[in-house]
Amino acid sequence: ELTPEDHAEIAATYLGMVARVDDQLGRLLAAVDRLGQTYRTAVAVFSDHGEYLGDHGLVEKWPSGLDPSLLRNPLILSVPGRREGQVAEGLVELVDLVPTFLELAEVEAEHTHFGRSLVSLLDDAEAPHRDAAFSEGGFRPTDEHLLERAGWLYTEKAALQHDRPELVGTAVVIRTETHTYVHRPYEGDELYDRVAHPDGIVNLAGSPGTEAVAAALKDRLLTWLATTSDVLPWTKDPRFPEIPHGWR
Repeated sequence: ELTPEDHAEIAATYLGMVARVDDQLGRLLAAVDRLGQTYRTAVAVFSDHGEYLGDHGLVEKWPSGLDPSLLRNPLILSVPGRREGQVAEGLVELVDLVPTFLELAEVEAEHTHFGRSLVSLLDDAEAPHRDAAFSEGGFRPTDEHLLERAGWLYTEKAALQHDRPELVGTAVVIRTETHTYVHRPYEGDELYDRVAHPDGIVNLAGSPGTEAVAAALKDRLLTWLATTSDVLPWTKDPRFPEIPHGWR
């Protein structure tokens, strides 16, 4: 029910927030420069999620929202001694930042992770990295009683999660260079051909002739979930009791 004037004010406020973050980042980098550490400081600028900001008539975020406006986040890397001014158009994930900074700091990981270092892209923006990116969100409807309850302007939005918890149900997505496939256990799946429809608003799931593509992408999603769903710690938990084994 927002008017064009409402959307304009929301966008202006959002851009003001971006400007404020930019100013604060400038203060931080100026302090690093004053300390004489710019030559040995790597900097990454990124966000945890995007914003609808009028996309599809919506504003803010949504727990199970997997649209490009929420998932295609800004990522800027500045590393001393590396090529400048490059733009990499390939697929990356935010988890890639962990191995990137571990490699730059020449530190070995001490836990299992699924990120892939971006260092090669710092020297060659066309270097191969990922042929697919994965994201997930949402909640199980059975956890409805655990979801937030908000007041003020957010009363109706927060109440919707409790009245219709399937609308924030668990969802996973795979994005390749050409397609996007979303699996929603509590709603219908989605399939987008971004070559034929770059705006990504034509859902082809269930359309004749798309069965093979959908099956292949869904299989990759299943494989990704199976290989990243759980890990073992590399160090023994100090709380683990000393239990004798064998015949007693």
